[in-house]
Amino acid sequence: MNLVKTKQHFWDARPAHKVGSKRRGGEIVFNLDQQGTEMPVYRQAIFRLVSVLLTVLLLPAVALTMLTQDYVSAAGLTVIMMPMIWHCWRLFLRNRSGLPPLLVMGACTLVLLLTIYYQYPANIYWAPALLVLLHFVLPRNSAIILSVLCYGLAAPAIVETLPPQQAFIMLLSMAVLGAGTSIFSQLVSRQDLLLQKVAVQDPLTLVYNRRYLMESLEQTFELHKRYQKVASMIMLDIDYFKRINDEFGHGEGDRVLKEFVRLLQRRLRRTDSLFRYGGEEFVILLSETDSAQAYQLAQEFCSLVRNANILPEAVLTVSCGVAELSSGENSLGWLARCDEALYRAKHAGRDRAELAGTNY
Repeated sequence: MNLVKTKQHFWDARPAHKVGSKRRGGEIVFNLDQQGTEMPVYRQAIFRLVSVLLTVLLLPAVALTMLTQDYVSAAGLTVIMMPMIWHCWRLFLRNRSGLPPLLVMGACTLVLLLTIYYQYPANIYWAPALLVLLHFVLPRNSAIILSVLCYGLAAPAIVETLPPQQAFIMLLSMAVLGAGTSIFSQLVSRQDLLLQKVAVQDPLTLVYNRRYLMESLEQTFELHKRYQKVASMIMLDIDYFKRINDEFGHGEGDRVLKEFVRLLQRRLRRTDSLFRYGGEEFVILLSETDSAQAYQLAQEFCSLVRNANILPEAVLTVSCGVAELSSGENSLGWLARCDEALYRAKHAGRDRAELAGTNY
C-alpha cells in the first residue's frame, strides 16, 4: 500500500469518521439531523485558528492596559489569557484537547464586548466576524444562543457609536449575516457527514467498506500493542456465489448479499464491526474475543446461513476463516493468516470454519 504524505499545517486536525454516526449490529447509521460528539474536521481547523488568534491578540491588549494603568481591565484580560495559553499548549504542542469550544468562543465574545464598552468602541466592527466564527465553530443551538446574546449586547454600543443610518445598516447586515452563516454552516455540516458516509460505507450492504477495514485493523493493532487488548477476526466467503449471479442474475445476487448481511447483524454485538472486504467476502472484527470464542461464533454463522433459506432455489452456505491477533505480527499479517484459514476451509469442503495457526 502506497502512502502519500501531505504537508500538515498547524491548524490541521485529524479527521474523525464517526461524526454524527453510530453502529447498530454492525451496520452504520448516519444521522444527518443530529450533532455528533466530535467536531467536523473543518470546524476543528477554524477552532484551532481562532484559539491562536485570541491568544495572540490578548498579549498586546494586556500590555497596553498595563501601560495605561487600567489595572482592572488588565487583570480581567489576564484571567482570560492564562487559560488560553494553556489551551494552545495542549492543542498544538501536546496534540490533545484543551478548553471546550463553547468556553473559548464565549471568551472571544466577552473580550470583544469588554473592549467595546470600556476601551475601544471601534471594535464594534469585529462583531460581524465574530458572528460568522460562532456559527462555524459551535453546534447550531449553542451558536444561535451565543450570537443572539452578542448581537443584543453589542447593539447599544453600535447605536451609540455610529450615526443612526449607519447603525441601522450595520445591525441589519449583522442579522442577515448571522442567519445566512447559520444556514450555510448547517449545509456544510450535512455535506461533511455525507462525504464521511461515502468514505466508509459500502453502498449496497450499508456496512463498513474495505477502506475503513484497513484503518480499523491498524487501530485494533495499536490497542493490542499498547494495552494487550484481545481481538479476533472472522473472514467469511459465500460459497459458489458466482453461480448465483450466473443462474439467477445479478439482481438476485445483490438481494442475497443484503439478506446475508442482515442475518449476520442480528447475531453480532454492538462492539463488533462488520466490513465488506470485496465481492462476496466479508470480515468481522471482534473485540475482547479470543480465538476459541471467535471459532464458535464462526460455526454458528455457518449453521445460521445454512438454515436461513436465503435462497429458496438452493441451500446457501458460507466458509469462514478465524484468526486471533498475535503478539509480534502487524495488521496485514493478521489479515493474511485469516485469509489462509479461509482458503483451507474452502479446500476442505466449504460450509465450515477453520482456525488459523498462531504466528509468534
